[in-house]
Amino acid sequence: MRTKKTKLSSPHLIHFTPKLEFLASILKNGFEYRNPKERLPLTGYSTSPSSIPGVIRYDFTWPVVCFCDIPEHAIRDHSNQYGRYGICLKKEWGIANGVTPIRYIHRYTPDFNNDVFYTIRDTLSNLRHFDGSFTDFIIQVLKDTEGIETPTEEEWNNLPEKFKKYFSQIDSELIPILKHTLRYLGLVRTYEDEWTDRVTGKLSNRIFYDEKEWRALKLVADQENLKFTERDIVSIIINRKNDKELINSFFVSKTDSSMIEIEKIQNRMMTLEEYIKSHA
Repeated sequence: MRTKKTKLSSPHLIHFTPKLEFLASILKNGFEYRNPKERLPLTGYSTSPSSIPGVIRYDFTWPVVCFCDIPEHAIRDHSNQYGRYGICLKKEWGIANGVTPIRYIHRYTPDFNNDVFYTIRDTLSNLRHFDGSFTDFIIQVLKDTEGIETPTEEEWNNLPEKFKKYFSQIDSELIPILKHTLRYLGLVRTYEDEWTDRVTGKLSNRIFYDEKEWRALKLVADQENLKFTERDIVSIIINRKNDKELINSFFVSKTDSSMIEIEKIQNRMMTLEEYIKSHA
């Protein structure tokens, strides 16, 4: 499938990094999933004092790999903030590997400004106190709110087998659904927030929506690095022309394994300005 050119997006996905050795590591080993610490503009239950916007901030960390599809002519600011080294990959590669545009929210986004969302979050948080049993959790809730006594072990044992299976199935079906719901917060980012400019050091308000971010989300604990081949690479962005020799030095050893054969992508290494001009 050939990606159509648009005025608002790049046909490619770009990942920037601040150091040359980080770029070399990506070329050798693929993208490692990282936990960017971010804040979401969540408020809390509508009956809580924390429902007033700004009273409480919620920090989240999810293992992700981040990209953008900002048009080439507008990429300088993004590079200034996230690094002068980068790798530009075909968007088809990203789509085939589950990389996806993220969702931006603000404090009044309806499904995040909703008590149901906070109930899901708190339920998952509390389940760890009940060995992951949703049934035991509900029993405790009923005891605390309605005064209903916890069933004794004898009462549980006397239940018909089909009811025991019902309760067991509730746990096995419902808990993955709840976890799935919260996991995808890794594909959500605040529309805007405070930001310390990495060039000037000044604190300002940044519109993250302008970053046009795409992410790959780590779904299982033992998931491998996000891999690509030489055919998927459009450009390698370096800070200075002599960085080309430096990056080659990371691939001198024949004993080290590498995902990429560096010789095959020599003509795709360029500075940011050369990259911008090549796509003008």
